[in-house]
Amino acid sequence: MSPVASTRGPTTRLRTPVFFQWSWLLIAAVSLVLLLAVVPYLRTGHFVDRVRVVNGSEFNVEVDAARTPDDGWMGVGTAINRHTMTTRDVYDLGDVWYFRFTTQDATAQVRVRRADLDRQHWTVHVPAEFVAHLRDAGAAPSPEFR
Repeated sequence: MSPVASTRGPTTRLRTPVFFQWSWLLIAAVSLVLLLAVVPYLRTGHFVDRVRVVNGSEFNVEVDAARTPDDGWMGVGTAINRHTMTTRDVYDLGDVWYFRFTTQDATAQVRVRRADLDRQHWTVHVPAEFVAHLRDAGAAPSPEFR
């Protein structure tokens, strides 16, 4: 008589059941909707290629720009005495730009329409009245930059 090797039938591996989670589909759908809602706000703004500031005076002048005088001011740069400063890729502030010129002794603001800036090839001059005011007030000239 021969011994029985096994009394069980053929072995099969049991698969672990995969359950479909509806919550995963809900999370994916909500994530997609939020992403589509946020993407338009992630676009970069428009920029002006360059803004030039001509400073023929003997004073170094800090130059800022804003959409309105009450808005946050964006630094454009320092217009060194007797030089022209060029700032590249300046954020476009729209149809009206305000420029603020500042030294340690005084501040002046100028309102410029975009059309005028475009006509002047995006060049702004430090106001002569501002320079005259600094001279009349006895402001010390900045060291000459070479």
